[in-house]
Amino acid sequence: MELKVDTEYGYFKVNVSNDTKLDLDTRESSIIGKLITVGGKNKCVGINAPYASDTAELLNVKRTGGGCELNDKEISGKNTVGMVSLAFTFLRKYMPHIKFIKLDDSSNIPCALKNGDIVGLSLAQHQIIFHQKTWYEKNFNAILINEDMRSLYEKYKENFKNKPGEFDFKNPSLNEILRPILHDSGSWKDFFDYLNTLPNKCEIIYLWYPNALNIIFNNISFANQNWVIDLLRIEDVEYKEKQTGGTRGKTRKAHKMNEYPLYLEHMSYDDTVNYNFKLTQTNPLRIETSFPKP
Repeated sequence: MELKVDTEYGYFKVNVSNDTKLDLDTRESSIIGKLITVGGKNKCVGINAPYASDTAELLNVKRTGGGCELNDKEISGKNTVGMVSLAFTFLRKYMPHIKFIKLDDSSNIPCALKNGDIVGLSLAQHQIIFHQKTWYEKNFNAILINEDMRSLYEKYKENFKNKPGEFDFKNPSLNEILRPILHDSGSWKDFFDYLNTLPNKCEIIYLWYPNALNIIFNNISFANQNWVIDLLRIEDVEYKEKQTGGTRGKTRKAHKMNEYPLYLEHMSYDDTVNYNFKLTQTNPLRIETSFPKP
């Protein structure tokens, strides 16, 4: 079943289909659940909901690039939250026995470097640094499935209130710029609150953010962890069904999918050390970045 629905967040295509399983012995196919997707040209939210469990699985959420909305609207911020909530709305409608949604928070977000490279940052760690909550935790009240990890997570988040000590930013120019700011900060949170005001913050933290989180969380990583969302705590999204066919008279643009295969571990030592950061003369609080010219 395919629907096109209008919401305050955008105009989306919703697809609800059967999830089937093939018996390798009898070669017979049986329906074991539903697959629910929401998006536009691209399927930007996917959920697998089994009949035999009260827990569905969030398969994917696309947060960057186009193709998530039928009229080519760029979906980001609260509209991304609304798009995901719309998928949860249809999950509750067609699979009312589902109470929970589990997910593996292993998403990455792209960060543009001044040399043209697009690099990947952990979404969970990025959000923890600047908001002390993951994206799913902040927007959908997600909690860690593992109770021991959940307890440690809440315990070590308190370390954001601690005053930082000496820290190596993995780059000479960054050390020169950021160490005085870090030294004058009353806490790690104050320091990250300052960085959060900078327009190129992802590039500034890219080389060293895992090391800072290792200090704050006592060498425990909360990236790539399993989380669960209580569906009963998520409000339905109001929508209006539209006739199939067309996209309300607008022309879609072709989209090129963003790729960002360059991660921190792929950078050479020379690239890390030679990446140049400097304070601008017009705005001493803005940090400019660039690779040195050959």
